[in-house]
Amino acid sequence: MRLENVFGLGFISGLRSMMALAVISDRYVRGELKNDLESPFALIQEEQVSHLLKLAALGEMVGDKLPFVPARTSFFPLVGRIGTGIAVGVVLAPQREARVLYGFVGGLGAVAGAYAGYWWRTLAHYLTPLPNHVSAAAEDAAALLGARYFTSAEANRVDALPAKRKRT
Repeated sequence: MRLENVFGLGFISGLRSMMALAVISDRYVRGELKNDLESPFALIQEEQVSHLLKLAALGEMVGDKLPFVPARTSFFPLVGRIGTGIAVGVVLAPQREARVLYGFVGGLGAVAGAYAGYWWRTLAHYLTPLPNHVSAAAEDAAALLGARYFTSAEANRVDALPAKRKRT
């Protein structure tokens, strides 16, 4: 998994904390992602865990529209999002030695995603006549599509990287 895609999946965790893990688990179950994970990280490859993560992601999408849910940038929701961003990085690290770096990058992405999502919803509220749940649904769609893209084979192709130019 390319490091910039780990940041992107961490960003998705900042938008919807369970979405990236649910999509990653689904890709593992389908055989579209492969990694030699050691326990407890190997659990994400189990079909039952995949179903639970999808249910959690769905529950979060529904719960996010409720008026009493705290802001994602308040302490505990932000810590949870950072935690899922770190988990995303750890389960996608290509080697055991890279887990710290990948976890850090996933956590950074989660912070960026949490604040970007907060500002998106705030701007959408003040600049458009749309109700809050409409901008929240757009965020749900962006999170799902983004997670699917960042875990896709196309996004992780090595030949998709820009070629190095020779100095003359």
